[in-house]
Amino acid sequence: MDGPAGKIPIRIYTPQEDGPFEIIVYYHGGGFVLGGLQTHDAIARKLVQTTGARVVTVDYRLAPENPFPAAVEDAYAALLWVQNHRTSLRAKSSDIIVAGDSVGGNLATVVTQIAKSKGKPNITAQILLYPATDIFSRDASVLYPSMDEFAEGYVLTKESLDKFFKLYIANASDRKYDPLVAPIRSKDLVGLPKTFIATAEFDPLRDQGEAYAKKLKDAGVEVFAKRFEKVPHGFMTTNSEATDETYELISEFLEEK
Repeated sequence: MDGPAGKIPIRIYTPQEDGPFEIIVYYHGGGFVLGGLQTHDAIARKLVQTTGARVVTVDYRLAPENPFPAAVEDAYAALLWVQNHRTSLRAKSSDIIVAGDSVGGNLATVVTQIAKSKGKPNITAQILLYPATDIFSRDASVLYPSMDEFAEGYVLTKESLDKFFKLYIANASDRKYDPLVAPIRSKDLVGLPKTFIATAEFDPLRDQGEAYAKKLKDAGVEVFAKRFEKVPHGFMTTNSEATDETYELISEFLEEK
């Protein structure tokens, strides 16, 4: 598909049924530096199997070659492309569901906020898997004890987070409270769509994901949030009971949409 700075690779996963389909736009994790269509292929396939939706994954531009706001621009452009191609995608309607893991969860909720402000497209649900929502906060370790509690030894480390986001944000000190970077910092979350948030017990990002769930609830947003015990960040790329349960819960969440 065409994006603001050239072609954006996407991959479309289709159920065996004829449709029409709900459409999920999925953004992969990887610290804004790593990951792509292939690294999250299994997640997309499983989402198709468990939800019956058509899934569109987006290979947005990565840092450091393409720092902020490149990923955000590509992520939103993909939403508009899906909206404009809903007929060929055999979509049930113009409604779109967004989803993502880690920084993909960040992008999913950032573009949801953008769509709300611009009035398009119509996002009816967001699925956020152990999302990064406030990583740039100067007082992150004070606000979110999990940042220090699980700083090392549990897949994702505080040191790697710091490296990833310094590559993503060239002028990090000026962007710590920008809601396009830290969506929890938005001053207006009222009217956002129903939200599914999964967090992992052994994850430095755990507390900020849960804080975002609370802030959404306080704004009147319908939220289903669950902490999965004894699993680290990234558990959706593993075979585990938590992974299976998450897919089941997502399917139930969307059935109630």
